[in-house]
Amino acid sequence: MTVIEDIKAYLTTAGYTVSVGYIPDTPTSITLFETGGYSTIQYFPAGSSPQDRPSFQVRVRNPNYVTANSTSYAIYGLLDAISNETINGTYYQYIRALSPPVYLGTVQANGETREFSINFQTHKNR
Repeated sequence: MTVIEDIKAYLTTAGYTVSVGYIPDTPTSITLFETGGYSTIQYFPAGSSPQDRPSFQVRVRNPNYVTANSTSYAIYGLLDAISNETINGTYYQYIRALSPPVYLGTVQANGETREFSINFQTHKNR
């Protein structure tokens, strides 16, 4: 599974409706994007499993600034706390936010809406 499939499953279990790879043309949404990541860690001796370090972004939209902000911080707290946990069949050593949610401003998406972004890095078994 990819990191996005795992995080979508995790957030869905927590009660969120999540889109992957695109922001729907609705005023309210939570969307996940893969953002690359860092180089794989190769362990020795030969035959040891490499450790992947993908990164991802969560974007939260809502017409109400306070609701968008509080939803962003709820997701931030939920995901940033993950350590030594199996999600959707994949073992994650950690998931860490690179910063608290960042306000991106007002966007026009089927009406005026506020948007926040949170970037995360992970360390997971392949």
